[in-house]
Amino acid sequence: MAAIIGLSMVSGAPAQDFPSKPIRIIVPYAPGGSTDVVSRLIALRLAERWKVQAVVENRPGGNSIIGTDLVAKAPPDGYTLLMATSANATNPSMYKQLPYDALADFSMVSLVSTSRRRCEEQLELRRRAGRIDHQRARRRVQREPHPTAIGERPVVGHTVGILRG
Repeated sequence: MAAIIGLSMVSGAPAQDFPSKPIRIIVPYAPGGSTDVVSRLIALRLAERWKVQAVVENRPGGNSIIGTDLVAKAPPDGYTLLMATSANATNPSMYKQLPYDALADFSMVSLVSTSRRRCEEQLELRRRAGRIDHQRARRRVQREPHPTAIGERPVVGHTVGILRG
């Protein structure tokens, strides 16, 4: 599983005041899967370290679009996190219109796991689908060592099958 924790764009709140209320981790999948389990382990550690409650909320549906949209529309204060997976990278290529901007509405907080090869595969799939500015994406990859975390094997395989089929 490859995932990042992303959040809606953070405002300029003073760091010493954060966190002062519970943290929400939105998992855009049903409870019990690997993304949910990893999110709950992270929530336990955040609660221990930050001395505030960290709550995992499962918001499945729409190939992760429902939960992702909830985070995109949350106040940009850093209290709502998204456990993103490869679906967040492939959705802009698979859907003509999303209720959020997958690149502009989120900031990466922490990389949980990734595969550089999978990232390159996803960028190529998006380029072939004509829904990504490949030069812009390549510049971003060169500028930031891990701007996206992509790589659940079933998603990549299914996407390749759909594009070739």
